[in-house]
Amino acid sequence: MSSEESLIIIASGRKVFAQIYKPTSTPASAIPILFIHGLMGTHDAWKHILPIFPTHTRILYDLFGHGRTPYDTPATPATLAEDARDVVAHFGFAKQKVDVVAHSGGAIAALEFAATYPGAVRNLVLLGPPAVPLPKEQMEQNIQFVKAQGLPAVLAMQKNFLGAAAKDDASIHEALAAQVGGQKLEGILAIFDAMAASQAKEVAVDKVAVFYGKEDPASGKEGAEALARRLGGEVGELPCGHWFMLEAPQLLGEELIKIIGA
Repeated sequence: MSSEESLIIIASGRKVFAQIYKPTSTPASAIPILFIHGLMGTHDAWKHILPIFPTHTRILYDLFGHGRTPYDTPATPATLAEDARDVVAHFGFAKQKVDVVAHSGGAIAALEFAATYPGAVRNLVLLGPPAVPLPKEQMEQNIQFVKAQGLPAVLAMQKNFLGAAAKDDASIHEALAAQVGGQKLEGILAIFDAMAASQAKEVAVDKVAVFYGKEDPASGKEGAEALARRLGGEVGELPCGHWFMLEAPQLLGEELIKIIGA
């Protein structure tokens, strides 16, 4: 499975690392899928999910200050939406809807995208999303924790968010370390402020699905149900912790197919 990837310059002038995987099977779907990783993650978090959708165009990018995307300009809720829109447009899909699958903090970028650009998103799938708006006190605690403890402590915290089976899986630990270990502390702190400023908004999409991990201590059933009610969507549970794509890729893929189509 090959991709086109590069550090692109989007319409706003910002630089974003992005990838596109073109369909490898027929009939090709007309609806691309935009995958948005979460805080502490990168585009590579989706590598086990991509082969499940061979008939779709699959678009990925690194969020502001994460992975290979720099943090040389200020981030705001508006830029989170703009980046998603401009990445899609860069690959030639500015005038058609996309399906969006977002994990954890990436759900904030997805919600900003869908709310800011009505008609841009067909189906919206949120995996382990945080509360929106983020509780100010909790966000400040997270910022102070990252500043004081650094990335090694962040990695240890993320390991604690894994489900029981994944905690004993060396390959998942290795994948998680690759996600967190490649980050830049300044980039993570920069996007925290943008996500903290995001407010609850309505979205006009065909379908919303919010999933939570049964063993996820970071984002559980109650929060998923509350968000789904507000957005008029449905709720689903998967037998995993917070890192759905690493812990239960096949089961997640099956659920995504029900919403997006194979």
